[in-house]
Amino acid sequence: MNIARPLFIPSALSATPVRPEDILHAGLVVGLLILALVASSVARQRQHRRQARQAELEESEAKLRLALWGSGEWLWELDAGWQVHLPAGLLQHLGFGPDPVSQPLVESLRFIRPADRQSVKALLSGYDFKSVRSIDLTLRVACGPLVESRLRWIRWRARTVLLRDRERLQGDRRYRFVGTCKDVTEEMLRLERYTRAAQVMEGTHDAVAILDSRMCVKQINRNFTRITGFHARDVVNKPMNVLCLDPDNSQFCRKIGKRVRSEGAWEGEAWRCRKGGEQFLAHMHVVLSPSMFDRSPDIVMMFSDITEQRASEERLRFLASFDPLTGLLNRACFLERLGTMMAADRTASFAVFFIDLDYFKKINDSFGHSIGDRLIRETAQRLATVVDSNEPLARLGGDEFALAVKLGLGSVDSQGIAEQVLALLDKEFLVDDLAIKISASIGIRKVAGEDVDALHILEQADIAMYRAKGAGRCRAVQYDPGMLVGTRERLALESDLRHAVERDEFRLHYQPIVIAGSGEVRGFEALLRWQHPTSGLLSPDSFVSHAEETGQMEAIGLWVLERACRDIVSLNARYGRSFHISINVSADQVRAPGFIWELRDILDASGLDARLLRIEITETLLLDSQPMVIKNLAELRKLGVEIALDDFGTGYSSLSYLCRFPVGCIKVDRFFVHEMDQPQARSVIHAIVAMARSMDMVIVAEGVEIERHQRQLEDIGCDELQGFLFGRAVPLEEIDQFMLNRSVHARRSITSLKH
Repeated sequence: MNIARPLFIPSALSATPVRPEDILHAGLVVGLLILALVASSVARQRQHRRQARQAELEESEAKLRLALWGSGEWLWELDAGWQVHLPAGLLQHLGFGPDPVSQPLVESLRFIRPADRQSVKALLSGYDFKSVRSIDLTLRVACGPLVESRLRWIRWRARTVLLRDRERLQGDRRYRFVGTCKDVTEEMLRLERYTRAAQVMEGTHDAVAILDSRMCVKQINRNFTRITGFHARDVVNKPMNVLCLDPDNSQFCRKIGKRVRSEGAWEGEAWRCRKGGEQFLAHMHVVLSPSMFDRSPDIVMMFSDITEQRASEERLRFLASFDPLTGLLNRACFLERLGTMMAADRTASFAVFFIDLDYFKKINDSFGHSIGDRLIRETAQRLATVVDSNEPLARLGGDEFALAVKLGLGSVDSQGIAEQVLALLDKEFLVDDLAIKISASIGIRKVAGEDVDALHILEQADIAMYRAKGAGRCRAVQYDPGMLVGTRERLALESDLRHAVERDEFRLHYQPIVIAGSGEVRGFEALLRWQHPTSGLLSPDSFVSHAEETGQMEAIGLWVLERACRDIVSLNARYGRSFHISINVSADQVRAPGFIWELRDILDASGLDARLLRIEITETLLLDSQPMVIKNLAELRKLGVEIALDDFGTGYSSLSYLCRFPVGCIKVDRFFVHEMDQPQARSVIHAIVAMARSMDMVIVAEGVEIERHQRQLEDIGCDELQGFLFGRAVPLEEIDQFMLNRSVHARRSITSLKH
């Protein structure tokens, strides 16, 4: 049996007995104390954890700020109320001040470039928050007054953040944007440079190829294909020696690669080969392009096709010294070679020959420029047999040649060389089955130890050549100082001729053309005269050839047309008649593109009926097959102008040309009229008249001076007659007296017939 043992109670406490309630109360107190201690411990732990998290958060924020600062980025936010929150760092960077800004989106948009503003509006107006959770825009933003830049490129990146209920206000959106922004101006500039470089690569006219360290092609531009014919699929990842003349030989490419690696660049020219095998000359520029990725540097090769450019340069160099038609020296090079030859030996004797072909212009006009050029080339070939290879021979221009020969002991003298040249040129030239006979006039200038320059020597040989022409052509004349007088006169005449039109020194004389049988005046031929201020009245023979040589015949011919048309209109008005006017025109006029326009203007200004105008041309002009000649003659006929063939029977033309051109009148040359007493001459006139009749042409006989010839020509069937028998050429003011004399003569003839 268990007996409860008494509780030991100290004596100090045992005075009062312990109640159960007291024990319970004491237990509660102890429990509360323990609970307080536990709660205090838990609170302290929670505080420690919050402090640790706050420290971690602060450390994280510090790291974020440091990272953002290191990356050049700033935090920004677009909240649910479309308020934009911009950091102070960004605003200070853009030049707006040190304080952060929170403002409506609309206010912020005005700082964005207008061209970019629409993209922002378009993005936000149609933004789908559920499917698209981020934005990335690069915009141009205007800067403030505190920085020099006007615009900066800012890249805005953000993600959408769903707001918690307590963060939303009544009616607000559920999302906001939080992200970073960064100034990417330098990157955009680099991108712009790279883009521009790519555009330049594609836009340049040069071929561009990028090669690796093994000289294999990595990339080409489109002009590479245009120049070489190779496409990217043909050359990429293949050695560059595909362009070599011998593709199996890569020596050239290796040399270039080695040179570029050692010096950084190479420039030069080389013959390359296109895809089809055609060779071309390339101007090449090769540079080293370092790699950004620690690789071996690339090589950039640029080249252009300079084949045509080099050929043009060679052509220009050739033209600077040689005549393109014959391959002989030109004037400048001849003078240089002549001066060098004389300076090399001051004691030697030389002879310079100035050679001019006789009547070449007539041959050129008759048979055409093609035949004329062939004749010039063959003349050059014959002259080349006269001189040695080291003696200069030149074509000075047109039909003029020059050669210089060193005269040595026992050699042929200058006169002998000239006779050799004349004999060579006297032989017939066979050009396109045409046997052409020409001659030459030669001027000789001998030089023996004289201190005179090459130009003066050539000019003096030229003077002697003109003396040879004046002496009857087909001969050689040696220069002497007395010839300068005649040359000065010729140059003075040509100088005066240039001013004759503006000084109104030309005159027109009119010779009557009468109707065969009746003797009635049909019209007049206008004949040119020059009232020279010191030499008096000059006939055309003394100045027309100079006008043709100096290119003044077209202007003179235009003056003749204007004055003659005006005079005949005045004469017709005075007599109440319809006289025709015949005017000679030069070949240069008919060849001129504006000839028909000028003639129309003259007819309109003068009021002359085109049917009263007869244009006289030479037979040789019909042989000119230039399209402009054919066109102008046809236009003359359309205007109603009559075309007359002057001096018929003495030229080179074939009768077949009469069928091809609109000729309405034939003028029998005075030579046949003067020789009419000879049966052969009469037979020729009979043949000409019969042919003209069959072609419905008017026949005019020139040079009628005696009545016997008049009667014979009328019997043969000529329509009109012209010559001294009917009247000489007189100025306009003397025509009244001529008409009065013709009227008196006609009355006397009628009276004599009655008796």
